[in-house]
Amino acid sequence: MRILVTGASGFVGRWAIAALAKHKVEVFALSRKPGPAQGNIYPLALSVLDSQQIRQVMTDIRATCVVHLAWNVSHGLFYSAPANLDWAAASINLYRYAVEAGATRFVGIGSCAEYAPEPGTDCDEQTSTISPTSLYGIAKDAVRRVTSAHAQINGVSFVWARLFHLFGPGEDPRRLVPSICLQLARGLGAPISSGNDIRDYMDVRDAAEALVQLVLSDVTGDVNIGSGHGISVADVAHSLVSIAGRPGLLQRGVLPDRTSEQPRLVANTRRLNKEVGFTLSRPLRDRLEETYRMWETLSEQTI
Repeated sequence: MRILVTGASGFVGRWAIAALAKHKVEVFALSRKPGPAQGNIYPLALSVLDSQQIRQVMTDIRATCVVHLAWNVSHGLFYSAPANLDWAAASINLYRYAVEAGATRFVGIGSCAEYAPEPGTDCDEQTSTISPTSLYGIAKDAVRRVTSAHAQINGVSFVWARLFHLFGPGEDPRRLVPSICLQLARGLGAPISSGNDIRDYMDVRDAAEALVQLVLSDVTGDVNIGSGHGISVADVAHSLVSIAGRPGLLQRGVLPDRTSEQPRLVANTRRLNKEVGFTLSRPLRDRLEETYRMWETLSEQTI
């Protein structure tokens, strides 16, 4: 099996590559800043936005499977960034060139931002409403609709893997979990919103393992990549405070709530667990503790 992975050096991509390295497959790791070649991993320096070069690479490599992780998700900007238009167009072209070059399986990466579930319900791939409100979510859904329609007509094995809320090594330090960890490690107040929103948090390494199991399976269609467990943002923050041993530093309600977002986004993981066969190996608190210790160490190194 010959697999091409875009966004291979990104937050999810680097761990997906590490997971794929354990299997007997050829992996072409495409990114703007590729890592070193090792074992069955062959790095390629290229941007998905370069349509002409992408077409040539697809023709040259003739991957049997493409895993498309690349997208611009700059913290605080990507939900409404005009660049979403560029990434949507580039993603559709990538799919087209892959299939034209002989790829028989395509794994696109979606987002829980595509969902608009009924109040109090989990996000189910088959029954929940898809009605994104952000430009990012709309662009992702547009790519899914176009590519999955073509795949169905032309017999391509197509997967749309929707990622939920990830944290862990390699995360932007401005995001929720690392920002809280760094403030606590420095003995400073950690401001959050009201923290009432319910989310599905998963360590990026677990998400990468789940994604790779999905890639190597014969499962098709929409599949959620999440833990299947809802927890409030406030409870995540309180867990980190407890792990850090820093009572009194959490500043709940200081930051504004994001009223445009769904109050509850939790994955129904029936397909992931039963059809793909993935199960979590570590509980959330253990992963949060690992993450806190990592940021604590990094904080000490930068003081």
